[in-house]
Amino acid sequence: MKTSKGFYHLIKFGGRGATLLFLLTSSLVWNAHSGSCVINVLRAEYSTDLSTTSFAPGTNDTSRSLSSREPISDSLIHPVLGVVEAEATAGFLEVSAFTAAEGFDPFRASAEAVADVQIYFTPVHSQTKTLEIQLFGWLHWWYSGGFITLSEVSSGQELWGYEWHGASSGNVPWVFDFDVDTSATATLTPSTQLEAGKIYCLKLHCWTISNPPDSERVAVRVLGLARVKAPTPLALLQRLVFMVDYSDIRHSRSLQMILQAAEAAINRGNLKAAANQIRAFKQKVNSQVAPCDPALAQEMAKTSQLVIDALKGKAGKP
Repeated sequence: MKTSKGFYHLIKFGGRGATLLFLLTSSLVWNAHSGSCVINVLRAEYSTDLSTTSFAPGTNDTSRSLSSREPISDSLIHPVLGVVEAEATAGFLEVSAFTAAEGFDPFRASAEAVADVQIYFTPVHSQTKTLEIQLFGWLHWWYSGGFITLSEVSSGQELWGYEWHGASSGNVPWVFDFDVDTSATATLTPSTQLEAGKIYCLKLHCWTISNPPDSERVAVRVLGLARVKAPTPLALLQRLVFMVDYSDIRHSRSLQMILQAAEAAINRGNLKAAANQIRAFKQKVNSQVAPCDPALAQEMAKTSQLVIDALKGKAGKP
């Protein structure tokens, strides 16, 4: 199995069973992909779920769930052996999961790991793009499953979708490499028509589950999409519009009207008026959204400030 620089793993054997130490860099490094479709990310949701169970008398099962607007990684460590039993990473355009139920621990029952990513975006330009989806499985990877889908949000139409459950169920064309730790790989290249102005949702999801004495890891990444490096004020404004339109908040119409006025001011070149509209938006968010959804209000306020800063960068201090 070929790996790029920065990606490595180590397997250590000892005792009557195998202790798996599987190390990854904080962000998996995969083959570079040129000519990416540039996208404006409107919202990103990352989550991980981990759990272990034990037969040991007097011990409790362990579980933990995390969610964030930023990429996250989490792991559970065996309380006695000090090795990773469950690990999940939810990153931008990538997910991975790892589990190990150590065979020489007679009380260990199982370990589970789940990683999930949802990214809402709009393309900067309309184009037909051949995306590349890379999937990797290692060791007893067939105790895993997951899916990758791309949908157009307003219509709810799924443009394409792939899934697997074990080695033989689903539509992922796994290729086995029995010379390298029973690993498997798959590459998918869906041709995708992406239209500027439309909103898309990309979902990546994977899981693994271990029972003694197996260990497994799977990883998925989508290539061919890249964040816009320097979002324009209009691109940042789109993120606010998405938050208002696709959040269950009261008085959304008044917030929408302010954002429409800000967009019109930007299109006229009146950046000072646009900045004033965004400031008014922040005030309404503080009074109308914060009392019922503080987290959403904080996200809106942060993005509003990004819009104002971008407007300042284009025309002094509006």
